Amino acid sequence: MTEEIAELVNRLADIENEIAILWDYHQDNPDRINVEDRFTELQREALSIGSYLDQNNIEVEEDELPF
Repeated sequence: MTEEIAELVNRLADIENEIAILWDYHQDNPDRINVEDRFTELQREALSIGSYLDQNNIEVEEDELPF
């Protein structure tokens, strides 16, 4: 397999992965994820985790974060 073909196959895999992710939210998907509901759920979860860390005096240094 040439490098060009390998790059095309990798790009195709990336595109197919993104299509699958977007389908979760697509209006034609009868089982789609409601973006507003999911956003609210994630905000609540983030606040809950933040509160847990605060209540347990757990400090995470910014340079320790994986992102």
